[in-house]
Amino acid sequence: MIPLRSSFLLPALFACVLSLSIGRAEFWIDDPKEARRVAEEEERPLMIFFSGSDWCALCRSLEEGLFADPEVRKFVSEHYVPVHLDFPRKKKLPMAVKRKREQVQRTYKVGQFPTILFVDPKTGKELFRHQHVKLEPQDYIHKVLENILLLEQETESAPTSPTP
Repeated sequence: MIPLRSSFLLPALFACVLSLSIGRAEFWIDDPKEARRVAEEEERPLMIFFSGSDWCALCRSLEEGLFADPEVRKFVSEHYVPVHLDFPRKKKLPMAVKRKREQVQRTYKVGQFPTILFVDPKTGKELFRHQHVKLEPQDYIHKVLENILLLEQETESAPTSPTP
């Protein structure tokens, strides 16, 4: 057996930790305007996560549990543009960032945290929302898929207007 030397382990461990933290940051877009541009370009709906990172325990639980789960992240990344709008109470945000986030919060009348909205980027129309979500990763994916199917059924059964 070949002994592992600490000179190899420490850099490898650092690289793993760094890749995890970079991956987490790259998952979310925190600028609403940029997220909408990406969503329109890639033709995917927005998934907007409204959280209070330094005061909302359930928000932290979602961030560290549900949204850290590789299957959930893969599912969300393939079907949506994930947007994270954090509303901390202790940490001071730059005023421009705070105003942008508050505008989105007012637009969609978000008053409870956590709230997860699914939005059509072209029209800005809310497709559906989840509030106070406390589900296991597989249950969450199932819940989202269930909402998508309901939305598609509503769209198919909606009367179409005659073309002139």
